Amino acid sequence: ENHLIPPVQEEVNNSLTSPFERVPGIMEKQGSACDNGVCLPGANSSNPSPVPIPAAQSPPNPPPSAPALALEIEIISDTMCPWCWVGKRSLEKALTLRRESSAITADVTWLPFFLDKDLPDDGKPVREYYLGHYGDADVGDRMKPQLVAAGRRCGIDFEGFCEKTTTFRPTIRSHRLVEFAKRQGKQDDMVEALFRLYYEECGHLNSVEHLCAAAGRVGLEGNVRAYLESDEDEEAVFRVAREVKHLASGVPTFLISRKDRPDAKAVSLNGARPPEAFLRVFDLLASS
Repeated sequence: ENHLIPPVQEEVNNSLTSPFERVPGIMEKQGSACDNGVCLPGANSSNPSPVPIPAAQSPPNPPPSAPALALEIEIISDTMCPWCWVGKRSLEKALTLRRESSAITADVTWLPFFLDKDLPDDGKPVREYYLGHYGDADVGDRMKPQLVAAGRRCGIDFEGFCEKTTTFRPTIRSHRLVEFAKRQGKQDDMVEALFRLYYEECGHLNSVEHLCAAAGRVGLEGNVRAYLESDEDEEAVFRVAREVKHLASGVPTFLISRKDRPDAKAVSLNGARPPEAFLRVFDLLASS
């Protein structure tokens, strides 16, 4: 039932800036867990290889008196990917900056992605997970300084998550909750609450208790507990994840298009890019 996937996409990654300089030794081979702000599936994934990202450059100056812009933004994301929260903050900052000079609106929709949809219900130890998926149990330890620094730059505290998280658990319940919130117009708020639950409160993304508490903070109506304890929307969420898989080599992936040109190509932006990268996409779409 997904009608949100653009008919085509246009990669512009090679013309955009990277949020972080590459740290030597941090996941530099294909199939590694995170690389320059992108969470990737395991080494045996059939997803396409990520597009190379150039070193950071000075952002371009925005064009004077940019025209009003109405955007559709679809974000392919997994709730267990910390870079997805960093990317969300960068997008929000870019929208705020753009509004200082010209009118812009954005309808944001979150689409599911599973870095590992086969995790057992009781989870898998983090080091065992990294060793089995990426051939290196120390991947997370080497990623930590980059992730913590990136979080600090956008107001996110990843320190506790990195220190306390010992098990990765399945994320299907959290994705279903995002779908439940979408029907009440609170999808973006729910995603923010889930990121905060997982990364700052060290909650569990498959815990009915923890997810109900997050839903309560967002103000979702209806019997959330009964929904989470059922399998409602499970197959639909998995189906959408399969349909969008060819659009994303990793997460986050942002598909950005103009609302007044629904048949035009969407711009695909991969990774937790800085606000300047999103501003460049906005300028590109405004001038197209």
